[in-house]
Amino acid sequence: MFDYFRESSLDVQELGSEARDNANVYDISYANPNGTRVSAYLIVPHKEGQFAGVIFLHGGEQDRSAFLNEALSLAELGAVSLLIDEPSVNT
Repeated sequence: MFDYFRESSLDVQELGSEARDNANVYDISYANPNGTRVSAYLIVPHKEGQFAGVIFLHGGEQDRSAFLNEALSLAELGAVSLLIDEPSVNT
């Protein structure tokens, strides 16, 4: 399900963005090797510099927004977060 194929392009597409107090929230999608697209939020702090990175994957009946508040809190501390939808929940 989460295999990585070096020869495959991620084909990242930005679908929209929203400026929040401490970070920008980008609504993105990227290509999944099985031919579908994976929806995600990319949270990037307004600060300059290098950042730690965190990947969030929801559980159960949730979606990528489940950890949005946590990701925004981490952005305030200087971390970039990627919140992905589990590929099977994408339509």
